[in-house]
Amino acid sequence: MPPATVLQHCTVEELGSSLRFVGPYRTQWVTTCLLALGMLFIALILVALTWSEIALIQAMGFQAFVVSPCNGLGSLLFLLIGASELVELLWQVMGQEVLEVYDDAIVLRHQILGVGITRRYSVDTIGSVVVSPPTDTGLTALHTSGMGLFSRFGLRRSAFQSFKRGRVALTSGSTRLEDYNTVHFGSSLSEDEAQYIVAIIHRKFRHYGHQSQGAG
Repeated sequence: MPPATVLQHCTVEELGSSLRFVGPYRTQWVTTCLLALGMLFIALILVALTWSEIALIQAMGFQAFVVSPCNGLGSLLFLLIGASELVELLWQVMGQEVLEVYDDAIVLRHQILGVGITRRYSVDTIGSVVVSPPTDTGLTALHTSGMGLFSRFGLRRSAFQSFKRGRVALTSGSTRLEDYNTVHFGSSLSEDEAQYIVAIIHRKFRHYGHQSQGAG
């Protein structure tokens, strides 16, 4: 295991023939505030819909059930949006990034309390594992994925589902890994930590050190 002074934002496990790196997601505080405001807005709408439903039933009795399905569908829609926003908010404050390196593949995971999404890339799609330049510039939330309600309408991708932040990059080999040719790990890592992690990977798996093109 590396000394604590080398890796402060990541843990390393050597599991026989594989390596596993785990680190916290670096919170985007502007995005987090927007998500919280968005959820408050949704909560107010749900309260208003519930109040109008109760008032309608009191005024119309059973006839209200002819009209009430519209309110019910609206409430369901906002509940689904709220659930999606909650996932994004939890990702910002509790998210965990996982990088698993095998001889024949590399696996990236985004997890919240141990549950999340997984991306697996076979060795023939990976050109190399390299240290990436910083992926955040300026106001972090305005330059990366996840902008609250806007992401639900396709204007910006979900930060939870995006693997574009981090100082360790997987460049593409024979095919594209994802949009823009790279995926990333380690949003909380410093450059020294990223260098150390990449060196560990190259030492155990030399074929991930052959760079076919730069990280982007």
